[in-house]
Amino acid sequence: MGSRFFRGALIGAFAAIFLLSCAGTPPATVDGVNQMYDRYRDGNKKAMVNLIQIFEDPAVGKAARLQALKSIINSTDPNGLVAIRKALEEGSLKDHDLLMAAVQGLADNPGQKDVNTVVRALEKSRQYYVDERDIMLRVIENQADDRSVAGLLALYTHSENDFKAFEATMTRVLGTLDDERVVPVLMAIASDKRVPLDVRNKAITLLGGKNDPAIGKLLARLLQDPASQTQIRDFALAATDELKDGRVILALVEALHSEQAAYFTMVDAITHSLQRYNDPTIKPVLLAVATDDIFPVRIRKQALQGLSNYPEQEVAEALIVMLEQSENFVFYPEIKSIVDAVERPLLIDRLQQTALAAQRKAAAE
Repeated sequence: MGSRFFRGALIGAFAAIFLLSCAGTPPATVDGVNQMYDRYRDGNKKAMVNLIQIFEDPAVGKAARLQALKSIINSTDPNGLVAIRKALEEGSLKDHDLLMAAVQGLADNPGQKDVNTVVRALEKSRQYYVDERDIMLRVIENQADDRSVAGLLALYTHSENDFKAFEATMTRVLGTLDDERVVPVLMAIASDKRVPLDVRNKAITLLGGKNDPAIGKLLARLLQDPASQTQIRDFALAATDELKDGRVILALVEALHSEQAAYFTMVDAITHSLQRYNDPTIKPVLLAVATDDIFPVRIRKQALQGLSNYPEQEVAEALIVMLEQSENFVFYPEIKSIVDAVERPLLIDRLQQTALAAQRKAAAE
């Protein structure tokens, strides 16, 4: 009798366990997550494992997953942070709130560098968006008519503004990096007339901040690559109105020297633009062009007109030396204007003597 009773009780216990297992684990709740986090803070390491499981499980309700994510972030537990990075890099956080909370949580975590993780997360998000966008655009393409024009134009404008904002941010980010690979990208941005002027100016300013003469050497190397030659020329021509940094300009002048015809075109545009500026870093560029007989007379005169912004003794002395060559007497009016502006009698006297000697030499020839 006792044996049968024991067997019956044992069977009943197994049946109860089986029924409980079939009923499933109760769904995770925000309160349950908070209790797990309290246990973790009390030293229960298993509680972190449970929090990670809840965060990673797409079948769990959003509120509980979000609370688990916040708990992991607050804990700064290394295993928890690894789980967040993994989810971001794999693109498993499809929900916008979860995605943004995970990214912000990593950003707020002191002492961590998670740029690569966020870049991969952004790329995954972009791919999801592109896939969804392409499906929607196919529907639009098949069904669009004249009544759709206003909405399509608005959509185009919004997309264009989004890209401009992205380009402005990327320009600032790339400018902070000391890597020559960013220079061609900044040049492309600076020379693109479709890019807002403030972004183009920022790109040019950042180019000026790059280590010189490294940028000159880089531009020279790029010019050896036929695929890059057009990009360099486009940058030089399109950006001249905003070029104000002497280091960038001098680097361009030196780099472009390898192709004479294109070189003259670029330098012509650059010197014409530089006449409007009064920046000490530009002075050596204008002086180099004005005193180099490789350039056509028109370009050298433009450089001299730009040098009128710098009525300084050292500039005047360098220009007076030019007149020792009789063929440079054509520049006498521009040089005299600069020398007169320096207001040094000795320089004016020297100019007159040098000019007279040049005239005598020309007459003798």
